[in-house]
Amino acid sequence: MKNAQLTKLRLQQQLISHQPFTAAGDVVHALGAMQAQDFAGAKWSIALRLPQATEDDIDDAIAKKQVIRTWALRNTLHFVSPKDVRWMLSLLRDRLLQNAKSSNKLLGLDEKTLVKGLKVITNQLEGGNILTRDELGEALLQKKLAIDEHRLSHFLGRAAIDQLICFGPRRGKEFTFALLDEWAPATKPLEREEALATLASRYLTSHAPATIKDFSWWSGLTPTIATEAFELVKADFSRETIDGEEYWIPLTATVSNTGGSIHLLPGFDEYMLGYTNRFHVVDQQHYQKIAGTKNGQFASTVVINGKVAGVWKRTMKKNKLQIDVTPFDQFSPAREKAVTKAAAAYAKYSKLPLEISVY
Repeated sequence: MKNAQLTKLRLQQQLISHQPFTAAGDVVHALGAMQAQDFAGAKWSIALRLPQATEDDIDDAIAKKQVIRTWALRNTLHFVSPKDVRWMLSLLRDRLLQNAKSSNKLLGLDEKTLVKGLKVITNQLEGGNILTRDELGEALLQKKLAIDEHRLSHFLGRAAIDQLICFGPRRGKEFTFALLDEWAPATKPLEREEALATLASRYLTSHAPATIKDFSWWSGLTPTIATEAFELVKADFSRETIDGEEYWIPLTATVSNTGGSIHLLPGFDEYMLGYTNRFHVVDQQHYQKIAGTKNGQFASTVVINGKVAGVWKRTMKKNKLQIDVTPFDQFSPAREKAVTKAAAAYAKYSKLPLEISVY
C-alpha cells in the first residue's frame, strides 16, 4: 500500500471523507473515543464527520446526554458514547490510576485523602445538582482539602475514573460536573477479554491502517496488552507491511475511488493524534509548525488529499468569523478557492459570515 492509499483509507475510515451517520452520538461511538480537551475543536471534530451539522447540533447532543465528556484514555479528556463509558473506564482503570500515581504522591494525595474528596464531590452533586469546577473546589476547601497546584484536577479526574462524575452542560462559558449515574444509565459490564476485543476492534475499524504501537499509544494500554487485544480480533483484519511496520486493516475495508478532498481539521483531531507515526500525513520538515505551539497545543490543519498542507486559525469577531490560513507552500488560485470553500463549511457550522485570508 502506498502512502496516498493509506491516507485516503484513513480519511474514509475516520468518517471524514465518508459520512454515513447523521447523529453526533453515532460518530463518537464509531470512533471509540475522541480527544476533547480543546472543547471547541472537539465539537468541530464531531461536526465535520456529519453532513450539514452546526455547533448548536453538537451542543444539543451533549445537553441531551448523547455524548459524554470525561477523563478517559491516557487520563485525557475525551468524548465517549454513554453506551461505552462504563466498560471502557472499567477496562482502563488500573492504567489510569497508575498514570496518576506519581503526581498524586508529589501532591500529597494519598488514597485516604482522595476517597475523602470523592465523598465531598458526590455529596455535592447528589439530587441532580450541576456544579462548576470552582463550586466543587470551594466544597473541598470547606472540608479542609487543598485544591491548589492541580490537586482539584486530580480529585475530579479520580472521580471520573471511578465512574462517579462526568461533565455536565455548560453554564454560560463555565464547564459543569454531574453524577455519571444521572448522565449515563447503567450498562451491562463486559468481561475483560470482550472489552479488550471491543476496544481494539473499534479503534482499528475507525483508524485503519494502524499498528499495535498506535493502539497502545491511543488507548494507554501497555504494548503487551495491546498485542493481546489485537490477537483477540485478528480474524477480522488483514495485515500489510508498510515502511517496515505491520499495519492492520479491516477485511471489509476498500479504498474508495473518490477524488481529492480538502478539510479544515482542529488541532487535536483523531486524524493527527490517533497514531504514533504522524509523518504519513505531514512532512517531517513541517511537523514543528503543527506541534511546536505553546502550552502543548496542536495547530489546526489544512488537509489536502490526506496530507497536511498548512495551518489555520479562527478568530470570532462580533457577528463575523475570521479564518486565517497559512500554507506550507503557496496555493494555486484553484486550490485557494477550494480551501475557501472548506472554510465556508466551518462558517456554516458556526452560523456566522466568513472572512478568510490566505497568506
